[in-house]
Amino acid sequence: MKSARLLAIFFTFACAAPKLAAVSQFELSTLKARVALGDNSARYKLGAIYELAAESPADGEKMIEYFRAGAEAGHAACMGKFALYQVEGLGSLKKDQAAGIKMLQAAADLKDPDALAMLAEAYAMGWFGLAKDIKRSSEHLDEACKLGSALGLGRRSYLYEDGISGYPKDEAASKRDALACVLALEGTAADLDAPIMQWALYQACQRAKLYNDGKKWLDKAIQQGDFRAIRERADSHADGSNGETKDLVQAYAYFNLAASLQLTPFPKAASYAAESRDMIAKEMTGAQIAEAQRLSTELNAKLRK
Repeated sequence: MKSARLLAIFFTFACAAPKLAAVSQFELSTLKARVALGDNSARYKLGAIYELAAESPADGEKMIEYFRAGAEAGHAACMGKFALYQVEGLGSLKKDQAAGIKMLQAAADLKDPDALAMLAEAYAMGWFGLAKDIKRSSEHLDEACKLGSALGLGRRSYLYEDGISGYPKDEAASKRDALACVLALEGTAADLDAPIMQWALYQACQRAKLYNDGKKWLDKAIQQGDFRAIRERADSHADGSNGETKDLVQAYAYFNLAASLQLTPFPKAASYAAESRDMIAKEMTGAQIAEAQRLSTELNAKLRK
């Protein structure tokens, strides 16, 4: 899945996003006042808030307009974000890969860390009309990491872990980048309280071997009803991985909870969770299943609505 599609999920996968009502009204009004005075950093911040907390297509359009206005004013971070959605054609925004890549390159030239990281991945994969170029990709990615891009650090950690795309297999380097990614992400995730950020932190913590910290971020995402986090906990209990003990009762409870979620973009995901639940039920006693169903009901009651 392309990075643009992954990032666009902030907007389209509503069940994984915080509600705008949870964002401080004082913060929103302050940012809007700054925008009225031409503050492009405020435009970027508002765009990011709507990106993570959009509840409707109208909210998504507001996100696009904040990024568009900042991009037109030459704000590098807004340029990178707007370019990302332009190459995909999100909402009412007409798909234009050539214009999007041109703007992404301009943002990278201005040394925007995340624009460099996104351009690096586009070159690595040969996306959006670009010729595949591993050398140029690694140059952009290394620069993005040097500038502290969490997106870049997370990607390079994966590359070192697997030894691909021009990077040697290096566990120490993977752990180093993962730890730096955690540090870069923590402030944003805590500020916006967004499950997608908490999920990214969980993954980075796992690669950095910060298992207890990772578990805390996974718990936060689970509390907000994030499907990926719930499924991850279920899988971990099913096979005794990721620092969890093998526990079929817990696994059944989390699979059952995942199966109950309504996932409009991915309707089959819940049915796969149900299949996993039914498979492990064959290894359980009637008393264990009853306990698991009770636990699942209890977990569901604790989810943020």
